[in-house]
This record gives sequence, C-alpha cells and structure tokens, in this order.
Amino acid sequence: MPLPNDLKDKFIEIVEVNHVLTDPSLYGPYTDDFTDHYKSQPLVILRPNSTEQVSQIIKVCAENRLGVVVQGGNTNLTGSASTSTPDSEVLISLTRMKNLVSVDTKGDSMVVEAGMTLADVHKCAEDNGKFFPLSFAAEGNATIVQVNFEKPLTACQSR
Repeated sequence: MPLPNDLKDKFIEIVEVNHVLTDPSLYGPYTDDFTDHYKSQPLVILRPNSTEQVSQIIKVCAENRLGVVVQGGNTNLTGSASTSTPDSEVLISLTRMKNLVSVDTKGDSMVVEAGMTLADVHKCAEDNGKFFPLSFAAEGNATIVQVNFEKPLTACQSR
C-alpha cells in the first residue's frame, strides 16, 4: 500500500521533505539488516533530528493506527529494528539524532541523543576527561538506542 498523500504531507511538516523516504531504491541502509537475515519493507522511512519530532511522528502514527519500528544503526542481531508487516509500518531512523546534550563531570554522567554511536559516546567522555566503560565490536555502528541496560549504569567514570 503506498503512503497516502495526507500522511506524507503531515510527515513532511514534521521532518522536512528530504527526511521522508518513500522511494524503495533509497531504503537499502535502513532495510538491509546487518545479518542479512531480516529484510524490512516499511511504508515510509522517517529521519527525525529531535525528540520533539519523534513525539510528533508517534502521535500521527497512533492517530492513524500505524505500527512503528525505531532503528538506530541497524546492527541488531534479532530483527528488532526491522519491520514485520510489509508496507504497513513506519520505520523511524534515529541516525540524525547524534548530539551531546549535556555533561556533568562532577556527577560522572552525560546525556546524549539516541542516534549517537557508542564510539562517539567514548569520544565525548574522553573529551571531558572521563571514560565510558561499555565496549563491544559494533561500537562504530551501534547507537545508544540499541544498547539495552538491565540496570542503571554510571555513564562516565573518572580516569
């Protein structure tokens, strides 16, 4: 099912035309899973650059009963960042949301946007004289939205 024009217009109002992808020839980096086990067929791919835009997108999707898949660096090994029903779900890519929001060096914490890679989190911590203790092979591609913590983790440690 193609994206209805009224929905496309709403999404363009939220994230601007260049960040509403409806042409499947542009989907590759968002639909081809790292493992080659999962292939997404989203209704549309949206690339917001703020939590406000994500909130507005979620509201439109809820009002129109559209499923949503949120994606970081698309390095998942479980298919959780892939759509499950062809041409009926909205894929939200957080790759434009990669800013450092704040650093509290005394409190050993920092706030980053969900699309920041783990490697960039390490660099932000290092630039502020701190060390971020989590590391794994996909840290250059894996985004913070993909890193799941079972319990709270101190974001930074003093060197």
